[in-house]
Amino acid sequence: MRALFILLLSVFTLSQGRSQSHLTLIYTGSNNNVAGAVQKANEILNSTFFYEQIRKIAKFDHSSLTGQQVADRMQSASQQIRVVRKIKPIANASTKTSDKIKISRSLFGLDSTGKFVLSIAVNTLIHETVHAVDFLNTGSEFTHDGNRSDGQENTAPWMIGDIAERMVLENRQ
Repeated sequence: MRALFILLLSVFTLSQGRSQSHLTLIYTGSNNNVAGAVQKANEILNSTFFYEQIRKIAKFDHSSLTGQQVADRMQSASQQIRVVRKIKPIANASTKTSDKIKISRSLFGLDSTGKFVLSIAVNTLIHETVHAVDFLNTGSEFTHDGNRSDGQENTAPWMIGDIAERMVLENRQ
């Protein structure tokens, strides 16, 4: 019940005139950690500061688009993206369409000791949101290869997820 309240409060807050973006993550499950991460991710997706940071990136690996172009696509996207928990994870999360992010029931938001960390969970949600926006536009214009992090640090999903994680750690909005 608390998770649903957090989600509804998040959507209500976004609809109260602050909206810079029409990108919205929707989670209707009962896991409070996931609900809190979705709420924080929605706050970041609604933050002018977030898009300003993306615009400062001159180039991403595996893409011809600039940070300005990716930020513009994200900020102009009018999309609700459902966050669902999957039972048999291959990875922490995955996105193969523009309207759904699948997160691992057992791995989502965990650090190397197995402890849930909000900043890691938000990084994952924003990273997957970048993939969803890429699928929404054309598919694979600013994504990365495979599910390994090795050599992917300078791709749009990884860099933008890192911006979101730093915002959580620095308590910025």
